[in-house]
Amino acid sequence: MNDLRSIALCNTLYKLLSKILANRIKSLLTSIVSESQSALVPGRLISDNIMLAYEINHYLKRKNQGKLGFVGVKLGMSKAFDKVNWGFLLAALSNLGFSSHIVNMIRQMICTVNYNILLEGGVIGFVTPKRANLNAYADTMITNVVTTWKKPPTGMLKINVDAALDTNNKKMGFGYVIRDSTGHFLSARCLPWPSIFIPNEAKAIGEREALTWIKDSHLDNIQVESDYLEHVNGIIHGHNTFSSFDLIIDDIKEIVRGFDNISFLFVKRSANM
Repeated sequence: MNDLRSIALCNTLYKLLSKILANRIKSLLTSIVSESQSALVPGRLISDNIMLAYEINHYLKRKNQGKLGFVGVKLGMSKAFDKVNWGFLLAALSNLGFSSHIVNMIRQMICTVNYNILLEGGVIGFVTPKRANLNAYADTMITNVVTTWKKPPTGMLKINVDAALDTNNKKMGFGYVIRDSTGHFLSARCLPWPSIFIPNEAKAIGEREALTWIKDSHLDNIQVESDYLEHVNGIIHGHNTFSSFDLIIDDIKEIVRGFDNISFLFVKRSANM
């Protein structure tokens, strides 16, 4: 059962639709997947990396002189298709520049599926997946989420926001940094806050205050980077609850309506700087 791919339970219509989406993505893989990743990308061979690994291992075995040493680490990656959080996948696709229409179609393909299990012609139960039912192309792309800060496209500004909580004194604060397409700092700001919230609400408040500051400064063409996946999903895809966090997200969406060109990207913590 560990090697069972749930897509094997899908009917023909589902497989056709998922194949159409996969083929639309296929032509873009070479431009969005790192050159060091050779598997499952058209025009690349996994045997290239096998040969490279063999040559590196051969060099390590033969090196017996000099003060500088090297070490090889063998890592085994678990199958991505039964480990990836849906929200992370959708945020990764948005981060890579896919349109909201494509992202929404993929969301419907992976989030609205149920599998019935038949035994001797009768239904004995069903499976409701809670992790991504992916094809090989999606498996490949999710390993390329941004891990280091990158310059925004020409003509765009990028803002990074972070929050710090002082639980002892029941206070918190926010920091914002704006940089242009050359990577140069344009402006920065620190904002103290007299009360404290839980981490996800604190970060959302920080983003709300940062966007208010940008709007009051009459800036546009903005990329907002966040290392908190829940924020990006809430802003892009909406929510179905009415918690205090969701109300802050609604405030952010209201502010966003005042911009002509603004996008939200999910990045890893190391890239939000």
